[in-house]
Amino acid sequence: MYVNLPISEILLTTSFWQNKHNNYNKQQNEHILRILDVIIRQNYFQYEGQIFLPEKRIAMGFPFSSTIAEI
Repeated sequence: MYVNLPISEILLTTSFWQNKHNNYNKQQNEHILRILDVIIRQNYFQYEGQIFLPEKRIAMGFPFSSTIAEI
């Protein structure tokens, strides 16, 4: 079970696996990383009427976090 996932490590791990498997060219890999970064950084959530935006980690419960945890 995970509590939260560090954004920088998610991007590094994704980049590592992209380079290892090399299914796409360099430009495509960069686009994938940029898209992933945008998705991750739009991790807004609401708690007790207040809206929060974690800057360093993805909180458990973010719809995309279970997919990211598999990376």
